[in-house]
Formats: sequence, C-alpha cells, structure tokens
Amino acid sequence: MTPWLKRMERSAREVIAHGVRLVRGPRPLQTWENILSPPPPRILAIRMDGMGDMVLTLPTLRALRERCPTSHIALLTVPQNVPIVERLPILDEVIFWEKRRWLAVFHVLIRLRRARFEVAVDLSPAASLTNGLLARWAARVAGSFEKRYSELFYNVRVPLTESHHVLIQATMIKAFGGRGERDGSSRRWEFVRIPYTVQERQRVENFLRLSGVLNTHPLVGLNLGNGNKGLDRRWSPQKYATVAAWLLATYPEARIVLLWGPPERHLIPEFLQALEKEGGSSSRVLIPPPLTFPELAALLDRLDLMIGTPTGPLHLAVAMGTPVLALCRAWVYDEWRPLDPQHHSLRVEGDTIDALHPEDVIPAVPQCLTATSSRVIGS
Repeated sequence: MTPWLKRMERSAREVIAHGVRLVRGPRPLQTWENILSPPPPRILAIRMDGMGDMVLTLPTLRALRERCPTSHIALLTVPQNVPIVERLPILDEVIFWEKRRWLAVFHVLIRLRRARFEVAVDLSPAASLTNGLLARWAARVAGSFEKRYSELFYNVRVPLTESHHVLIQATMIKAFGGRGERDGSSRRWEFVRIPYTVQERQRVENFLRLSGVLNTHPLVGLNLGNGNKGLDRRWSPQKYATVAAWLLATYPEARIVLLWGPPERHLIPEFLQALEKEGGSSSRVLIPPPLTFPELAALLDRLDLMIGTPTGPLHLAVAMGTPVLALCRAWVYDEWRPLDPQHHSLRVEGDTIDALHPEDVIPAVPQCLTATSSRVIGS
C-alpha cells in the first residue's frame, strides 16, 4: 500500500470513529464477572491477526471455555488461521473473513447477525475499528483491552499493563477469572498444543526415514523466513549457513531441517550455496515438501531445537514443547520472545536483526541442545 493510501485509510478511520462517537457515545462499563455469570448461551471471540498471534491467544480461548463450559463459543478469524483452530475442542464454530475481499464482509455480517451472540470479545490488543464494529454488530455486549477506540465499542475494557504478548493475554485470562498469573521460575506458561493425527505424524516420519534420519540423530530446524514482517526482521541465509556449518561439524550425527513457506522458497538455494562455502555438507540438510499445518506441527514436535526469529512457526514450536533459540531485535525481544525457561532468546540492538552475528548465536546452541535431553515427543 502506497503512503498516500495509508494516509487516506487513517483519515477514514478517524472520520468513522468520530461519527460513532457522536452517535453512540462511550459504552457503559461492566465487568467480565457480571457478563459471564451465568455463562451466556452464545459467545463470539475475535482474533484476525497472524499465525503467531493466534497461537499465543489459544490459552485465552481455553480459559474462556473453562469459564463458560456450556456456552457455544465461536471464533472469527482470517482464513490462514483456520487450520490452527479447526480441530480444537475448546471451540464450537470457526468463522473466517478474508480481509482483502470486502464483498465477503456482507456474508460475514449476515452470518454474525443470524447467530444471535449475546457477548463478543475482541482478543487483539491492537486498536482496530474493524474488530470493534464487528463486535458491536454481533452482540449487544462486547469487551476487549483498553486501547484506542475501545470506549466506542466495548462495555468491558481490560487495562493493558503489560508489553509482552503472552502476559497481555494473561491479563485477559485473569479478567475471565482464570489462572493468568505466571511465575517463570516455577510454572511453565500452558500453551495449547495443536493436534495432529497418527497418519499426519506417520507422513512426517516417512519423510525423515527416507531422508536417512535415525532416532539417534539430533534434528535442528532453521526457519529461514519471517512471513511478511519485512527484511529488517529476517536473518540472512548466509548467517544461518554459518551456524549450520558449525553445528554439523560439532555434532556429526546432527541433521538440519529447513522450514519454509512459499514466500521463502527462494532463500533455500542461497542457504545451500552459503553452506557449501562454509564447508558444510548439504547431504545432511533436509528440505521438507509442502506441509499442511498439522503436519508442520508434527514435524516441529519431532525437532530437538528450532532456531529463528519470533514468527508464527517459532511460536508454534514453543506451543508444541520444542526448545527454541529466538533471534530478536530489542523491541521484538521485549514483546515476543519465548518466556519459558527451557527456551533461549538473543537480543541485539540496531535497526535490523542482521546486526546479530553468527558468533553471538553459536555459543547458545550447545546449551539449547542439552535442554532437549529429557524431552518426551508428543507430551
């Protein structure tokens, strides 16, 4: 989107917000305790962000289910998140809207109105006129975090007192009446594992077996891409190759698994070429075929370590219990790094993640691999 289109979009949002403010005024404040007692028959949750955001929100949805066990809980999200949530027993219904297809909004609006939700909860901490309008359209009572425009749409506004996104969701869990507290020294954050079938796990095992992988071979995943987060948040394939060459030389039985999606396909040849220059053997590098989301979860469950920037696949690896080494810029470290003690995160100051050098990453790898010795796959 060009800068002038962005300015027009911001201006349009302010005009809409001002119009709503004049017509409706601020929403009367209530509490989740009052709204959820007794549990309303039908609840709509809204989270229309990326894969990593969705994975971090799943514990909040689980807390909502525990608070309202008899309610029909639906989730409104974007199409790419449907494979994450469609098998979860904590949800009764998944509704998706393709944001770029504005004509699809009419179908969504009709479906939301016909569903007759009593309560809507927007689980995104980011200000969104779209989320607010959809929440008010779907239900008479709505709640979210205290954020811009929140007084226009939400009866419940949970204060945003944290900056890290896991702890932000923890504040909503506590507002629901659940266990949102987290003590990193004594209790792991309880993520929701993504289920996969025996057949999906078997397809992953067949790929590893045909690639010559034995159960005794350590598997280290490298996530070369960063979704659509921009070049400033993507570590270069050449630096990944330097770490991979050291790892293969230090651990003779280790294998590297390259994790990729369609936007990252072009990075694979760059990585392999750089690995050869570093003296590493590409024969010990595994390149999986295109995977479904449950198959990706099964593959991550099989890894001994994953190295990458905090994007969707890394957050999914954390949810599956796989130790990760997260490479973070300063603000990403503060807001998105994995918090559990079994994971390691490296922070670098600077405008781009490429300010982090392989020499900074390599010393952390042995400590991360040591942490995998007692891990049980599928636990």
